[in-house]
Amino acid sequence: MMISFELNHKKYRMNVDPTKRLVDFLRDEMGLTGTKEGCGEGECGTCTVIVDRKAVHSCLMLTGQIDGRSVLTVEGLAGENGELSPLQAAFIKHGAIQCGYCTPGMLMSAAALLCDLFFFSVAVVYASGPMVMIAFIVEFFVGVGVATVLQQKIVDL
Repeated sequence: MMISFELNHKKYRMNVDPTKRLVDFLRDEMGLTGTKEGCGEGECGTCTVIVDRKAVHSCLMLTGQIDGRSVLTVEGLAGENGELSPLQAAFIKHGAIQCGYCTPGMLMSAAALLCDLFFFSVAVVYASGPMVMIAFIVEFFVGVGVATVLQQKIVDL
């Protein structure tokens, strides 16, 4: 099956086995080994990636389902020169890595949550008027310090 998709901000058009699990496609076909498989049942979250700004378990998604969609893996969080994203740096700084095997899934879940919270908050504040919107954005970006996380790769999906 011929599909078109965006993966880590790069467009692809390729022939794929549409029944192959996304986790296997990412690792075997695309060489992106940051996405790991844990339980294979969608329970643990180790295989989490972001598809169209939503966290999904790649062990439960088929490759054919990404046709026309945007996929972000943990490799896509890093900067253009391979530097860690602020979210990745925060995980390291605060020791949120445990053994490290499921860390990519935790990072992707956190990135999706930040994206959801930002867009939900903007929608709510937008209804309050432009001055409240400006104040909110300044507070959110400066006070919470996630501006660079959102600017780097996540909002671009």
